[in-house]
Amino acid sequence: MTLAEYAELYFQNEDLFATHAMNYVTMLFAYIIAAHFVGPVLSKVQASIISLLYTMFLVGPINDVLTSAQARQLIGDKIRSISPEDFEILQPTLYAPGNTYYLLTLNIGGWAMSLYYMWHVRSKNVGRGVQ
Repeated sequence: MTLAEYAELYFQNEDLFATHAMNYVTMLFAYIIAAHFVGPVLSKVQASIISLLYTMFLVGPINDVLTSAQARQLIGDKIRSISPEDFEILQPTLYAPGNTYYLLTLNIGGWAMSLYYMWHVRSKNVGRGVQ
């Protein structure tokens, strides 16, 4: 492949990465909104089932975000091996080697905080007759 083809592949991957990130954020905020408005009236079993389904579904977008980030790193390495001078020009827009672990921490942190929010909203209402 030529440098132009790798650059095109990189930017297509960027679009795919953005789509996966938006899917993750959409699921995260949908769960938080549901927890805020519906969480107080859910039973413990209902909240647990919803949280389990949310967790199982969210694994897909998290994996997709990480896979896209790793692909971006591999494409960046290939561009560097073909043309180091062009890589230096593109470097500010290309990957940072630690991004994958940063994204993983950010995604898992968002997931954990959203589950905590559901627990917190439910725990405030347990004494009000909701079990």
